[in-house]
Amino acid sequence: TSRWLTAAAFAALLLAAVTGVEIILYYVELADNLMIGLLLALSAVKFVLVIGFFMHLRFDNPLLRRVFAAGMALALAVYAVVLFSFHVFTR
Repeated sequence: TSRWLTAAAFAALLLAAVTGVEIILYYVELADNLMIGLLLALSAVKFVLVIGFFMHLRFDNPLLRRVFAAGMALALAVYAVVLFSFHVFTR
């Protein structure tokens, strides 16, 4: 369990660092599309860390990981279709 605690502590520190970068990005003047892209990418990194380490998905049956990944891919595809339907990226 010592190895797991070390990995969890590293993941927690990485989450804190990514959150700090997100906060800094909020105050930096960037183009809106760049800001949104960076924040979405950082959020995806945080999502993977939380799912992998703190929800123990990496220790589960590989089938469950595939089901989760397929559901996530479908959700992202639907989200992208909705954003493009409302012309979010062309304004």
